[in-house]
Amino acid sequence: MSKKIALIQNPGLGEFKIRDMNDDINRLVRLKNAWEHRIKTIGGPDYRRIAPKQLDREGREVSSNKGYKYFGAAKDLPGVRELFKKSDEAEVLRKARAELMKHVDAGYYGYIDEDNRKMIEAEQEQEKVAVAEAERVIFLFLFHYSQINSSKFFFQIYKKFCFLFSNILSFFSNYPSKNKEMGE
Repeated sequence: MSKKIALIQNPGLGEFKIRDMNDDINRLVRLKNAWEHRIKTIGGPDYRRIAPKQLDREGREVSSNKGYKYFGAAKDLPGVRELFKKSDEAEVLRKARAELMKHVDAGYYGYIDEDNRKMIEAEQEQEKVAVAEAERVIFLFLFHYSQINSSKFFFQIYKKFCFLFSNILSFFSNYPSKNKEMGE
């Protein structure tokens, strides 16, 4: 494989010879990857992780098109240069999108509605209704269940639950709301 990579560096070989050599090198790379994968599956070292990265002329890691790489003079063939230009354009677009995403914050997604006083009042009203309904349903259930099972053990559980539930409700009723934090 290294001999073929050295030979493909010569641009005077001709387009067809360069394409054939590049295909052979890619076939050998796939075969090498298959063997490295097999070695890893049977418990050997992971050669792919410790292998050096393939770099282009500018020192960037070689990007592949579904596993197909271009070596040496094959990078300068007609049609291949356009592929590299397209990948460079895609990289510029990706960077532009990343730059736009830097300025996206919680307000963009609509998470900063705390400033809307009408929304806060409506939420507090709905919270009071929901808590009152929960109290009513739970106490009705416990009362009716205690009538059916009038054992002393159940009565003790009922008392503990009522005590716990009243503590939870008093905690949330004393919990500072956003309006209190704003100084209202």
